[in-house]
Amino acid sequence: MAGNIPGEPQESPRISRKLPSLINSVGKVTLPQYRAQSILDIAGRVVQADSVDHFLDELLPYPASCKRSLRIPKRPRIDPSNNPFRTLKNAGNMSEEKVVKLFAAALKKHELTPGMGLGRCQYKPDKRRLSRKRKRKRKGREDVPKVDMLRQKIDAALFRERYLPKDGRPHWPDQGVPVEFKGGKLGVALDAFQDQEDDSVEEEGEQDEAEEPQDEDDVAEEDEVEDLLDVEDEDEDSGSESGSDDESGSDSDSGESDDEESPTLDTPPLEPRATTRKEVRGQLTTYSELLQLIQHRVAVFMLLILGRRFRLLRWDRAGVIVTKSVDYFKDPDGLCEFLWRVSHLSDAALGFDPSAIRLSASDPEWDDMDQHAVARKSDVDSTPRVLKLNELPLPASAPGTATAVQPYFVFDYVRKMFKKSIADPRWPRFKLRVSVGPGKTRNFLVGQPVFAANGAVGRATRGYVAVDCETGRFVWLKDSWRAAYEGVEQEGLILQRLNKESSIKDVPTLVCHGDVFGQRTLTAAWWERANPLPPSNDTESSAPQTQGRGSETNPGGQRGVKRREREEESSDSVLDQSGDAAKLREGCRIRHHQHYRLVVNEVGMPLKQFQSAPQLVYLLLDCLTTHHLAATCPNLHILHRDISDSNIIILPKVAASRNNTWILDWTGILTDWETSRPIDKQPGAGARQPEHTGSWQFTSVNLLNHEKGVKIQDELESIFLILVYYSIRYLKSSISDREAVAAFLDEVFDCFTVKDGKIKCGQRKYTVMRHGKLEYYNPNQGLERVMFSRNGSPLDHLIAEILMRFSANYKAMKYDSWAADKSRKSAEAPPPPRVLYKGVQLVYDLDKHAELDDGPDADKYEAALGPQLLSSFAGDIPPEPTKEERDIGADVWRHRWMAWMFRRSLRMPGWESIVRAKKDRVPRGWVSPHPPIPHDVSAGGAASVTSSK
Repeated sequence: MAGNIPGEPQESPRISRKLPSLINSVGKVTLPQYRAQSILDIAGRVVQADSVDHFLDELLPYPASCKRSLRIPKRPRIDPSNNPFRTLKNAGNMSEEKVVKLFAAALKKHELTPGMGLGRCQYKPDKRRLSRKRKRKRKGREDVPKVDMLRQKIDAALFRERYLPKDGRPHWPDQGVPVEFKGGKLGVALDAFQDQEDDSVEEEGEQDEAEEPQDEDDVAEEDEVEDLLDVEDEDEDSGSESGSDDESGSDSDSGESDDEESPTLDTPPLEPRATTRKEVRGQLTTYSELLQLIQHRVAVFMLLILGRRFRLLRWDRAGVIVTKSVDYFKDPDGLCEFLWRVSHLSDAALGFDPSAIRLSASDPEWDDMDQHAVARKSDVDSTPRVLKLNELPLPASAPGTATAVQPYFVFDYVRKMFKKSIADPRWPRFKLRVSVGPGKTRNFLVGQPVFAANGAVGRATRGYVAVDCETGRFVWLKDSWRAAYEGVEQEGLILQRLNKESSIKDVPTLVCHGDVFGQRTLTAAWWERANPLPPSNDTESSAPQTQGRGSETNPGGQRGVKRREREEESSDSVLDQSGDAAKLREGCRIRHHQHYRLVVNEVGMPLKQFQSAPQLVYLLLDCLTTHHLAATCPNLHILHRDISDSNIIILPKVAASRNNTWILDWTGILTDWETSRPIDKQPGAGARQPEHTGSWQFTSVNLLNHEKGVKIQDELESIFLILVYYSIRYLKSSISDREAVAAFLDEVFDCFTVKDGKIKCGQRKYTVMRHGKLEYYNPNQGLERVMFSRNGSPLDHLIAEILMRFSANYKAMKYDSWAADKSRKSAEAPPPPRVLYKGVQLVYDLDKHAELDDGPDADKYEAALGPQLLSSFAGDIPPEPTKEERDIGADVWRHRWMAWMFRRSLRMPGWESIVRAKKDRVPRGWVSPHPPIPHDVSAGGAASVTSSK
């Protein structure tokens, strides 16, 4: 039974505008813009290792097992007279292309990476699709999934020999260690992590390189290498599926263009060349993001070659750990040791997730997935309708509860979604393990994710239509890196409580969930060790520490010897629920993340597939009711805190209608309760993690402008904003021009302002919510109200009524804030200042103008200056709200009023006058005139490099 809301949750700082918000903009996003936002997101999340040895011993240690089968052969000692990088003595003065060629030849000639090979891929991105044949896209045909929609080209990568490509393309699913090269001629200008080191040291090193002449043996060896590489290049071209199918423009694909699958993403044929440190940092960040998206990774090790110097990098979902740059010609041991280790260590040691088993075409699970993709007669049409007698099984009551359990169906769209996820063989298939208890796991088969959050750092949520190996049923599997802090619950535990409430029907149904054992980010722990607490607090660690070989406390998270032996003896990963949660550390922007998987029964459709205006309102009403029950049920009292369109799905359900018939009804399901939080009965609990992110487009004006806790009215405003956005984007309205539709959505939902180095709400969104008018600019008529029917409609009435109340609420909030500030200042108000000019007080004699003031019209003039008119000239004095305005503004604090308004509008006639547009009303490839990336925010894009001591 629902109760009253006891209080409000205490919040973490909210940082809403990140890569997911950028990519969801209505305007297309270019690769440089994408990388510019990536730079902002990674700022402050870079930690530096003391040395290469420190990096290797902590993050890439040799296995401690004494078993012969697990021993790694000792690396051959480097002969000073036979430096493996002798041809790169003058790399600081070579072009990037030449450095790549000579480095690749050195690895091969001196066998520095046994069992692995360096694949060069700096010229060609992955192919747009498998065949170059020009085919006209047929009506209703699904777009083929793409591996890399940004079409990026890293310079090279180390591959296991069985995966080593010969077509000069990146082959992102197969890469082991990505390698990026930058020409040494620019010195430190292209070093992405040089910002806080002494540039003079590097520049001096580059000068030393320039002064070293090449001897005749070096020149001869270099010529020999060039001849060898020329032959290899010819082999690569002949082995390529299409030698000229790349950026030169010869890839003249038609019909299925890259823009068709992602209308907001601009993918230029040529990747722009990075020319500054920030741009290089953006490159490395997006490379890491792509690898962690396509592969299942705990971490990504990366090698950065800068002329004659190198850095080692380790990326995880919290940030990146980097070494100082080292001259590999003068000191080749560090680089050779890294190459030797990555060649001999297991895939798990290189950061691959051992709980994700990659499948091959010879595996029986591969065939099983193919069979599940084939349509069957038993598949159910998902179209809403009145069901015929015995057409479908009816819901049954769950044992011990009053909740009706939906029978299991395979809806047509579910199988299509799964089929699309395995359509492209370049996307790897996996068998994922999910914990169901101590020592117990369940397996699920997945292909390409249906949903993947953008960004190299963060929760990195991926959603899959999966096949349950135990039951053979389709389920939804969510793979994410949850915030691992005290007081932050697993989403599965929250769903368990929601599922127990019989009144809450429109939430996902939990199947199983669990943390992936031993898979926690390390970057925050390294930062905390570099910035220790004062001695009095040393006994309390903000992150769980484990005993590690060679150090008293090991932020690298290495396992004990016996446990490591057990894991290395088997490819299986032990999954466990245990693990101490981290404590929030003041001053640390880097979050602790724990790898986590969740499986639910419901596989839904995206909200944009709604069929009509009343259906859209009904779907949002479902979510509004669910939100109300979760916030008011005595056993719950939680707020969702991330209401967005991506967290609302459509699910067909069998339901009884009033006239004793059964219908297949589309229901709105409120998903992703990961960031929800209990409404604290006693305020002051404080933040639980360094930041809380949300969807920029649907975050309330109040939260965008103020760092406050999420409240009921903020969540209700988010639901209302979704209603407005989807109505304008997918319904026909008085905004007849599609360009105008895009401009309106861009200005209201995507734009922002910057104040005091912080990103704030855009002016247009504030104006709409503050003044309560949904208007657009018509060049012929000026400002006009947005209407969905010429004579008005229930939707127009609904939007106007809700807007009026939010406007009144913001008016009251602004006045109350001003009044409180005025009261606080008046207690210490100084005397009014005198008017001085050069130190002399000025005196004006106004009495000589008294005759003009005493005229017969003076009273009329005075009467015209009412309080509202006077206040409008006062600038900083907001108008005081009336009692009526305060009363209606208070409606947005309560679910009941908005739910009543939704229900009332659905009972009104006139919905038939609103027409669903046949296609998206935002033109494909539309370009926003407003910059999507802020240039003067606090983060500034500069990487904060912290030395780990």
